[in-house]
Amino acid sequence: MVLETKKIKEEMVFHLTAYSKYYCRLYLQCEDMFEERKGHFALFNLFALLENITKTVLNDFDDTNYNLNVKLKELGLINELEYEFLNNNKTGVRKIRNILAHANLSKYDLKLQNQKVTYPFTENGTCLILYKDFSIIISGIILKLLKTSLVMKYEISNDQLLKRLDFTIVTRTIEELMEFKGMKSNSEWEKFDDATKYRLLENMLDVNLLTAILKSMNS
Repeated sequence: MVLETKKIKEEMVFHLTAYSKYYCRLYLQCEDMFEERKGHFALFNLFALLENITKTVLNDFDDTNYNLNVKLKELGLINELEYEFLNNNKTGVRKIRNILAHANLSKYDLKLQNQKVTYPFTENGTCLILYKDFSIIISGIILKLLKTSLVMKYEISNDQLLKRLDFTIVTRTIEELMEFKGMKSNSEWEKFDDATKYRLLENMLDVNLLTAILKSMNS
C-alpha cells in the first residue's frame, strides 16, 4: 500500500519522533516558520534537516552533500527521480541550497511553468512557493530513509509529485535588472563593483512603474 500524499507529513511527525525527537522538533519548527510566512528560514532549515538525517542514516558526517545523494541512490534508498530532485545542478535542492547559502540572491529568479512573471529569490514569497511543494517531497524522502531503521506498513512514492514540478532558475545580469528598473548607467555607477550594483538595484524602485503611477495620479 502506498501512503497517501495528504498523510505524508502526519506520518513524518510520527516516525521522526521515534527516530529522533531533536530532528522532529526541527521539522515542526520548519512547518511553524512556513505558517508564519518565514519562507527563507523555513526552506533553508528544511534543506539542512534533510542533509543531517541523510548523514545519520549513512553514518557519514564528512562527505559532501553531492556524494551523500549519490550514495543514497547507489544503496537504493532513493530512485532516479528523487536523485535528480536532490542533485540536479540546475534546479535541484543542492543548487537552491547553494544559492540561499552562498550566492548573491539578487542574481536569481524562480520561473514557474510557462508564466511570464518571475519571482526573485530575495523575496520571501519565492521560498514559500518552493516550500509548499518541496516540503511534501522531502518529507517523503526522509520517510524512505527512516525505513532503514523503523518498521512501516506502507510504501512511499514521490514520483507523481516530482513529475508535476515544473520550474527553472533564471540568472539575471546587471544590465537586465537596470532595464527592468528603468535605470541608465553613468560614470559614478560604473565605479561600483558587481555585488554593490546588485544590492543597489534590489533596493531601487522600479522607475517605469513609478512613472506610470504618477501619470495615473495626474490624469
